[in-house]
Amino acid sequence: MTDNMELRRDGPVVLAVLESWLDGELSAADAAMIREWVLDGGPWRDAYRRRLLDLVDEAVVLRLDPRFTLSVAVDPSELEHARVIDLLPLPHLGPDAHREGRLTAHGTSWTIVDSDEAHPTLDVPYGTNRLLWNDPVLGAFETPLREYIPEPLRAAHDAFVSVSRLADGLAHPRARAVALSVARELESGSFHEGLVAARDAFVNAKLDDDDEQAWVVTALETQLALDRLAHRLCDEELDAQLVAVDRALAPLGQALMLLDSGHYAMLVDGQAVDETAWWGFRARLDARVPNAVLESGLDDVREEKQVEYADVVQLSDHRTTAEEDAAQPPRLRAVAAASEPGTVSILVAIDAPGRPEHGRGRVLRATIKRGGTGDPFAQCPEFGALAKKAIRDAFQATGSLCRDGMAPYPLEEHIVLLDEPGPIDTVDGSSLGLAFALAFASLWTDTVIRESLCATGRLHSRGGAWTVKPVDHVPAKVAAARVVLGADATVLVSADQAVGEPSLETVSSVSGALNAAGLDVSKVEGAWPDNASRAEALETLVAATQSQNVACYGAFGNPWVVVARRMQSLVEALEGKKYEGLVRDAQPLIVLAYVHAGELYAAKAALVAIDLDGKPDEVQLAARTAKLGVAIDHEDRKTCTSETRAIEELLASAPEDAHAELIGQALGTVGRARLHAREFETAEALLTRAVAHHDQHHREESGRSRVYLSQAQRNLGRTDDALVTLEHAQRDLESHTRPDSRPYYRSCWMYLQYERARVFVAQGDGDAALSCAREALGLSRHLGFWPQLGILRTTAWAYRLLGEHDRADACVGQMLALEVPPAQQGLRDRLIEEAEGFPYAGGEVY
Repeated sequence: MTDNMELRRDGPVVLAVLESWLDGELSAADAAMIREWVLDGGPWRDAYRRRLLDLVDEAVVLRLDPRFTLSVAVDPSELEHARVIDLLPLPHLGPDAHREGRLTAHGTSWTIVDSDEAHPTLDVPYGTNRLLWNDPVLGAFETPLREYIPEPLRAAHDAFVSVSRLADGLAHPRARAVALSVARELESGSFHEGLVAARDAFVNAKLDDDDEQAWVVTALETQLALDRLAHRLCDEELDAQLVAVDRALAPLGQALMLLDSGHYAMLVDGQAVDETAWWGFRARLDARVPNAVLESGLDDVREEKQVEYADVVQLSDHRTTAEEDAAQPPRLRAVAAASEPGTVSILVAIDAPGRPEHGRGRVLRATIKRGGTGDPFAQCPEFGALAKKAIRDAFQATGSLCRDGMAPYPLEEHIVLLDEPGPIDTVDGSSLGLAFALAFASLWTDTVIRESLCATGRLHSRGGAWTVKPVDHVPAKVAAARVVLGADATVLVSADQAVGEPSLETVSSVSGALNAAGLDVSKVEGAWPDNASRAEALETLVAATQSQNVACYGAFGNPWVVVARRMQSLVEALEGKKYEGLVRDAQPLIVLAYVHAGELYAAKAALVAIDLDGKPDEVQLAARTAKLGVAIDHEDRKTCTSETRAIEELLASAPEDAHAELIGQALGTVGRARLHAREFETAEALLTRAVAHHDQHHREESGRSRVYLSQAQRNLGRTDDALVTLEHAQRDLESHTRPDSRPYYRSCWMYLQYERARVFVAQGDGDAALSCAREALGLSRHLGFWPQLGILRTTAWAYRLLGEHDRADACVGQMLALEVPPAQQGLRDRLIEEAEGFPYAGGEVY
């Protein structure tokens, strides 16, 4: 299953294997083995639950009117046709089992699909902001729900998709009712209003108005789909309604002139166009107006908006017609025109209902820009729900190839734009990953991707390297690329893809794909060109550090390292008295960030730059708290004593609400210092105050504080109290820390499991201690020698309690193999000495 690695039920959890199981990439035998281990409980189940919690992202709940759409089910019989808003793999319930959320007229419906056993369906009404899910094996977890009322254009596009599915042969109980409702909306509803605006845009020579063009496309596609559906249904009322539509829209045929001829030709290709209807306006005009005259006239209008329309050609209605060559399919000017850096063609596939082999491909233009705030998918939340993971993977993969393995900007500074932001029913959202990797590289290098290049591939990380995996529906996507981008279109796909097309270029890695596209990000680094932009960036980082909310930097690996290094570089670059206050505020936070990252020597070095003489109490409190934290981890007892005294004086002279964001952290750090000084009763009192303060001001910190409080209770011999405190800490971490910052949550969870292991060791429960210690060890691998030293010692103790001394000695060997700085080798030696025997009272606190 893995190279040079023997997997065991009770052995260390290999996250790469767990990930492959979730992705369905293991053999049937291996998958069945991992499933059995998860069902039995222990470290594999715990790690699996943690991974699923990471995957449970928010689901976007669209509020669509069921009269116009099949995307929402009005009763259980329609659920199989309703829009899927969330898929969560649950292989412990069956090889292909997954949880599925679909839209209903009253909210959402959630069920388990392809499970070995039947599971109840859970209906969640509108107005509910979270889904509480109880799994029979894993217990309870929740999915945030965000309701979204789409703009009229997006709702109209969804109506078209529904009618198109019906016209393609989908048997649905509401086929006639939906068709009639959509036809009435064409006659006098939002479609009609959109066409009026498009007609006016053409008459006033506003030929580049994207919204109006989108209304024309959506209305025309809907009309053509309704016409095909009417032939299938043979319904007199629908036929009469379509006659009324033609009559109402007859004056709006000019709206079709907004479309380039290539776009129009593709929309009506293979359709029976009625030249007497509004949507046959362009077909009627073909025979009347010379193509060259129209092409020249509209070119003038597009380039010189001040020219009056009537002066170009003396016809009330006209259109452009592109010269068509049989050897060169028509191109979509709106899609394939010269683009800007960050723009890429994305390939999607639309299922033909009941006939997946007849899926249709589409080519859309997506652009990633900088300057967004908050949600990168604000323009298209339903697309974001589908593609968010793929785009995050693309961001992380491309960033890993930049200088120092660090992207130049955090993800939240980007925004994703689509040329057609309406609902997109894609078959495999993960296939967008490779295309968006090209988009990020294009933006960061200020390089335009050539028009004829596109890509489809799923990104996968293993061992720090990002590879490209196969995806479905490649033939349909390639066909669409050739129509839209031209016969010379090149599509990048995975080297593992079984293909035989000459227009396909295979790549095995993201770096190979960027090379194929002529994009080089190896020299890209974060850059702030002037003091103003540096100050703005530093202020953002300071705020993120103060709030402990650095999740947006998590794609880089350890987000605290990124935050600390960026703040440090910005502080060094800022010049002038104007920024002295900002620099002063940032310096202690740099230390705190390094401490969170586990970079103790970097934190100690950063302290050198901080001069506390004459600084305000707030600055002194932050800096001294950071300095004390470093001193604790470096076992600098002299500094611990002096800084503890100084902090306690500051706390005594300031009311507890004076520095709300600092008091709790200061109390907790002094409590830790008292723990190390073996003053356990004093430590418990301080840590109890820290917990109370965090409960009131910073709930995201409560869980971590309770872990420290548990240490004091354990050292006082109250192990049952310690376990109760840890249960409370777990609830805090899951309810408050995880939504605030997932990277910080994972770090806190590691310490929670580490402390649980020590409590179980104190109680003589080797099995429970071993399970917790293994999970903590797996989460600590990237943090260096600490806390691995302490966790390995606790693991060795658990083995000795179970009588497995050979395995305990192997843990000691791992401790010896760790690279420990000279200043910490005394600590290592003491911990090893403890690990070589049975646990005893009076050992190292940690």
